[in-house]
Amino acid sequence: MWEQLYRDVANVGILRDQIHKVLIQVGQKSFISPAGQTDRPTAPARVAQEDVKLFVPTLISTSQLSRRWSFPEAQQVVDWLMSILDEGVTAKFLSWFQLSILFEHQTRLPGISYKPSSKRYFLASNADGKNFVKRTNNFSRWVQGVFPQCKVLHVRPHSSAISFWTMCLSMKVKPYAVELMEQLLSQHQNTFTQVRQLCAI
Repeated sequence: MWEQLYRDVANVGILRDQIHKVLIQVGQKSFISPAGQTDRPTAPARVAQEDVKLFVPTLISTSQLSRRWSFPEAQQVVDWLMSILDEGVTAKFLSWFQLSILFEHQTRLPGISYKPSSKRYFLASNADGKNFVKRTNNFSRWVQGVFPQCKVLHVRPHSSAISFWTMCLSMKVKPYAVELMEQLLSQHQNTFTQVRQLCAI
């Protein structure tokens, strides 16, 4: 049995060396004579270029907002949104989750809450602050209500942390802000593959 095991191990070593030799030969031949690339039919883009509309919020006075959208810290939200813009950079698809976590971090506000009974938006309370996805949904609805020109698309965001398709905005945001969004998300989890994983942030 020992002699048989010895022969088997030796044969595995020979097989390994032969496979390695073949891999090297294939690699060398493909480098010398690369295979011609065949034209593959390209699938139509899921989002047409004409559907993409850059979101450029304009500075507004929240004192002019209707009662539904107005709350004491509303101007702070608008000012923050204006502060992250950079006209000189390339537009990127950013998810509401990225924007929301950056907003809460930089403003130190607990997020935005919506009260169905009064049909009004408020600053989130401690009870509302326990679900990041809910806060993000309220944040996105408030921004879309205050800025009607805001067009969202269901696409893959410019993010290594969020690896699923979600509602996004095309925006020109300062590079440091985009990087900070990723850092804040990665503090909780390296990669989020579904929405419910974001609830506990």
